[in-house]
Amino acid sequence: MDIQTHEQASRRRVQLVRDPHVIGVPPRSRFAHDEEERAIVRALDSARGRIHPTYVVANQRVIGVSQGRGPFSPHARFTRFRSTYRSKFRDNEQVKADMLLMPWADQNAMFSDITNGKYGRTYWGKTPTGAVTVGNWYDLWNVVGNPGQGAINGTAKTAVAWSDASTGAMNHRGNVSTDTKHMLWKRVVATANTPIIMLYDRVISYDQNPYSAAVNEVMTNTATAARYNAGAPGLLIMMCVCTVNGATATNITQLRYTNQAGTTLQAMPTTPTVSIIVSGAVPSTTFGARVIAPATAGATICWSQFMPLATGDSGCRLVNDYTPSAANTGTFSIVLMHPLTDLILPVAAVPSDADCVYQLTELEQIFDGACIAPAMYAVTTGGANLQGSFGFAW
Repeated sequence: MDIQTHEQASRRRVQLVRDPHVIGVPPRSRFAHDEEERAIVRALDSARGRIHPTYVVANQRVIGVSQGRGPFSPHARFTRFRSTYRSKFRDNEQVKADMLLMPWADQNAMFSDITNGKYGRTYWGKTPTGAVTVGNWYDLWNVVGNPGQGAINGTAKTAVAWSDASTGAMNHRGNVSTDTKHMLWKRVVATANTPIIMLYDRVISYDQNPYSAAVNEVMTNTATAARYNAGAPGLLIMMCVCTVNGATATNITQLRYTNQAGTTLQAMPTTPTVSIIVSGAVPSTTFGARVIAPATAGATICWSQFMPLATGDSGCRLVNDYTPSAANTGTFSIVLMHPLTDLILPVAAVPSDADCVYQLTELEQIFDGACIAPAMYAVTTGGANLQGSFGFAW
């Protein structure tokens, strides 16, 4: 990383005045050197006296961070991020995904949109008060509260598409195209215990999937993903109990999907073996639907809340088929989703919150039609009432 001090930036400020661009002639690069230098000078001026690092943005691109030495020091410094961007890769999707971009040109542009009404907030509450298994994830889609209970009873092995109009989805003020909507802050409190709460976009689900020994079960994909369907990152696969599961040990020996780039019949890796937690209780309105795979045989805790993907894949668009190793009673759901944000609640009855603007990886885009729902990682057997809110702008 390149470090520039406040004194160096001050000298550069004089050079900027001496060597301006010709009026009316744009710089050769949209990431113009002088524009970045002006942003650095402004950032260093505002960073003096502030210990907390602040991201520096130029041309809608995060170029580094500025930081002061202390509340009583006039000194500040700028640390530049090394960019992987190269103009010849301008249309390369993976390079775009690797770049750290800002949806607004700068914070002034964001504040302008907010003060002009492009802002909203939503409030939600769920009551997963039932006893759960420690160390497990639970999808709270079907838990009662506000918004209401979402359904998990679709036709067997058939894709169901979800949107902000679906019962159970959180309200986020509708479509904003051609703008893009982004989460600015989030807050959650639990009346007891200390879970992790994840908000996710529920895009597609396949319910009532049976366990049939060594039978390749093919999905019906008439309904297609309306979001995350055109490249990285794609959708992640969450496998949950649908109806009460029996005690027969079962593995998933094959699961094939279309990946984020549209490549069909990508195969889930089966090393290590992808086992299913047995005897999963029927989803309840007081504890949700337990995530039961991928697990190690005989375990009661999954080694991830998402199914593994082939090397190089960041997500998927649909599931094509799956094969269980053994017959078992009950059914399971496959949910295609995208995690939006999460919060750890370390102390019961004390709200946890985060400012997404200063944590840019959390400045997540909320797509038009997003079906936002919560999931919970349980760290104690007891339940809790959950209350939360988040703000967004476009």
